[in-house]
Amino acid sequence: MSAVRQMRRNVGLDVLRCCAILPVVVYHMGLPWAPLEQWGFIGVEVFFALSGFLIAQMIAERFDGIGTADALASFLVNRWMRTLPLYFLALLAYVWVTKTVVVGAGAGAISVAEFARLPALGPYLTLTQNVWTGGVEANGNWFSVSWTLALEEWFYVLLPLLLLVGQRCGWTFERMLVRVALVLIVGSIAARLSRHLQGNIADFDDLFRRAVLLRLDALCYGALAYVAMTRFAVEAAKYRAHLAAIGIVGLWLALAHHPVAGQTGLFAHVFYWAVAPASVCFVLPAFYHAEVRSAVVARAAQFVSTRTYALYLSHMLVAVGFAAYVADITPATALALLACDLVIADVIYRLIERPLLRLRPASVVEMATPWRGLGLAVRPSLPA
Repeated sequence: MSAVRQMRRNVGLDVLRCCAILPVVVYHMGLPWAPLEQWGFIGVEVFFALSGFLIAQMIAERFDGIGTADALASFLVNRWMRTLPLYFLALLAYVWVTKTVVVGAGAGAISVAEFARLPALGPYLTLTQNVWTGGVEANGNWFSVSWTLALEEWFYVLLPLLLLVGQRCGWTFERMLVRVALVLIVGSIAARLSRHLQGNIADFDDLFRRAVLLRLDALCYGALAYVAMTRFAVEAAKYRAHLAAIGIVGLWLALAHHPVAGQTGLFAHVFYWAVAPASVCFVLPAFYHAEVRSAVVARAAQFVSTRTYALYLSHMLVAVGFAAYVADITPATALALLACDLVIADVIYRLIERPLLRLRPASVVEMATPWRGLGLAVRPSLPA
């Protein structure tokens, strides 16, 4: 597994993360430009593919391939400390806004009517709000970005558990990772196909896109990309331009059959959600081996990349506040809103997220000494 470089900041992947988050944020602003919706959807799929790649790399290089129960515990604590505190803080903020916002205030992109009713919080507290359906019919778009976080958390639990079981049966980490990924891919596609064949699809977003059990494959393609880039490291670097061309064709195919653009057939319901993240994986080697010579670009990409999670969780709340004072979203007001998003994300990152990141265990070794009686260790962790 040493062929792929040890985990540290990779400027090319930082740039790719920026390419993912910015279309999502801008799409949620509601600018009247149709392609933004398509690129916003693709941006989410980029996140899934990249997350699957980095999680597989992290498991292999820092958590012993989840070969022991200690490795499993270390990995889960690392992921939970990375994601859950900010998630629950955002949930609390959504509750507060729902209790205080004046429904109908302003125009803006994000309808404040989404905050007119507080839904049942139990599913959000347990990350079960979109297991079999996306929760849209039950809760509308309240805390809508949380569906991706629930999907990732379920993946964080299922993947290492299956890896641990498989390796205790004698399979190697790499072989088990491929098998688990393929099982989840086939299972997810089969689940989507089964739902498609039932017909009477009222809402593709609720019944396909956001449902955890139908989308677990989204992160698996990135995990398979890690295995491929490890086993064929020289070839991946040499032919990265050719692979990127294949990925671009796949992304073009996905954009041409974008579900909300009136596409409701077999491809849009079943295979779009595989083609989009899989195509991103073909582009990964080009970004992974990219040489970013501009220090300004590298710093800007790192700034946005390290604040991506805070930005993703907070940007829709910022848009709601913006909507109370801005009647229409134009390119100029969108830039102002984006600047506000980045400033608030930076504050969250510096005051909350970064201190927590320093406490999480970065490897199995760091779980060896007790921390405040909880079995954790206080040592700086690597960025991921």
